Amino acid sequence: MKFTVPSWCLCALLLCGVAAAQTASQSSAEDALGLSRNNQQWVSLQPVEDVSLPPGKPSALTLHFQVSAGNHVNSNKPSSALLIPTRLKLEPPAGLSVLKISYPAGKDLTFPFDPDEKLNVYTGEFPVTVQLRGTKPGPHTIRGELTYQACNDRACFPPKHLPVEFEVKVVRENRKKLPVAGRERHPGAPSLSIPVRSEICRPAGGTPGSIPSIPKSKGLSGEGSRPIRSFVKEREFQDGTRVGIVLGE
Repeated sequence: MKFTVPSWCLCALLLCGVAAAQTASQSSAEDALGLSRNNQQWVSLQPVEDVSLPPGKPSALTLHFQVSAGNHVNSNKPSSALLIPTRLKLEPPAGLSVLKISYPAGKDLTFPFDPDEKLNVYTGEFPVTVQLRGTKPGPHTIRGELTYQACNDRACFPPKHLPVEFEVKVVRENRKKLPVAGRERHPGAPSLSIPVRSEICRPAGGTPGSIPSIPKSKGLSGEGSRPIRSFVKEREFQDGTRVGIVLGE
């Protein structure tokens, strides 16, 4: 028994073969230019070390980006308005603010795809400096993205958005308490406490607890001022030391 293949099937098979051939040819051409990997990132963010910020004060943080070997990206200020600049956009959380983002100057280079025009680009590693201010103590996660357009020496790739994420900590400064003058004594200094005996406090001819007579004194009021009266209170400690305290009126 003979089977006959309809002509429309042959046409469909022929068209599929042509499409596959075209796709393979296009993929080979894109591979040659480095354009076929749509998810490929040409720039990466290097690890960010632990960052501590004092509260309320502006602080600078430098992020280091790395361009893959054999490629370059347009600088933040490209030589043509038609080129896409490299820009960093950050979204700080509550308690943290981004004051300023600074970019380095690029290099003027020429490439085979346009040898008559110099392009201002970044190659290798390039730093981006971010000025931050934190008001809320504690850890904070900052997220954002780096927009760039990369090229090799034959063609340019579509613009890319590199996710950026890093953490900073707002830490309060530790204030050391200064010692109050006169309250601390050097360990080697001798003690100044001297036991006082009642004899040096007791008036002549008087006894502990008595009120001796003291002549009148002009003092500050002149003649007729009140006489100064005093009496002695005495206390004896266990070691036999007797201390007298003179109280005046």
